[in-house]
Parts: sequence; structure tokens; C-alpha cells
Amino acid sequence: YNQRQNQAAVTWANEQIPTEATVYTFGITLIMQHESTPPAQVYEIYYETPETLAAKWTPGRDDYLLLNVWNIENQWPGLAPQIVYHWLRDERGLTELGKHGNYTLFQVDG
Repeated sequence: YNQRQNQAAVTWANEQIPTEATVYTFGITLIMQHESTPPAQVYEIYYETPETLAAKWTPGRDDYLLLNVWNIENQWPGLAPQIVYHWLRDERGLTELGKHGNYTLFQVDG
């Protein structure tokens, strides 16, 4: 069930995200990498830090973030996924584009 739900969220998100965009995800990164056409730059936020995010940031270019906000806030407090989510929200700014199941797609402001 979860696999189908995750697949559906990725399919939906890919319809909203411009091709060759940079996308940050949590927990569904492999599905996103496999399903993106052409392959987007997809990063797993578990492995990111504010420093790596700042290094990847191209000012003026919007990126995208797809994740389960409840999961990040309630199961990862003070840990990498929440730290990265908060950095993207507070330092770059997030615009919610929509929700599919448990996942929210954000545009990360450039």
C-alpha cells in the first residue's frame, strides 16, 4: 500500500515539476530518480546539511521539495531531515504547490 501511495505521489509531483529541475525529497528519492523524465537532479535530504544546500543553490533558480511534513516534524525533530526542511523554509522560502496523499510539494524560492 505505501509503495503504491509513494509511487502515485511521485507521478503526481513529476507532472508539476519542470524537467531538469533540482528536487529535494525524503524517503522516496529512489522512486523520484527512477521516474523523472528526463532525470531531474534529485537529492535525499537525509544526507544534506545547510552547508551542502547552500553550495547547491543557484540564486534566481527555483528548486522543488517533496516530502511528508508531518513525518519530518514528528519523527525527525532536531535531526538532519528536519534541520534541512527548516533551512529551506527559513533561508530560501517555500511556496506550497499542492498535496498528494501524505506528501506536500513545495517550490523552493530562488
